[in-house]
Amino acid sequence: MIQAETALVVTFVELRDALAPLHLGRKSWVDSLHDVWKQGAPSPDSRVLVPDGYDERQTRPGNVEKRLVLPTPLAGWIVQVSAARGMPYTLAQALSVVAGQKP
Repeated sequence: MIQAETALVVTFVELRDALAPLHLGRKSWVDSLHDVWKQGAPSPDSRVLVPDGYDERQTRPGNVEKRLVLPTPLAGWIVQVSAARGMPYTLAQALSVVAGQKP
């Protein structure tokens, strides 16, 4: 079984785009993915140089907020969304996806 050991360090846009085939742009699923992303701590190389109107869900020059996304909550999101789409992943399969492997 894949172990949930390594956090991902990504911007929300990177995470959202990587999982687009799963969430299909559905607002409620993207919003819940954002909640998972926000659970992680900001990475040391994050920077917000243009704070006016800052929204990490949008790409904006000068602003890069990366977070450490914990594998277990992300895998839980994958399990939920895949089940809602009618193609349920097990936790082991979801952790494989998080680890960059085929489920």
